[in-house]
Amino acid sequence: MFFIIVEGRALVSIMSNGLMSNVAQLESGQYFGETALIQNDVRNATVTANSASLRCAVISRENFQKHIMASTELAETTEKRRALNLKIKSGE
Repeated sequence: MFFIIVEGRALVSIMSNGLMSNVAQLESGQYFGETALIQNDVRNATVTANSASLRCAVISRENFQKHIMASTELAETTEKRRALNLKIKSGE
């Protein structure tokens, strides 16, 4: 699933060296879940609500692949996130 934050904030955390680390805060208009869909892999982060109310629009894998994968901007952003995650996981 691909999620777009409609209202509220969410905290992004990843496991690094056995510890959960907060790596980003997302706000209305930002999105998550794309990396696992693009790479056809498991999720590499945990996203939790970080405000009293969090509302997200949800797009299925099928619709994501059909309609959103054509976006060059999304592909570039995803690659940057993937590179950052690899650096964090390796401890750089």
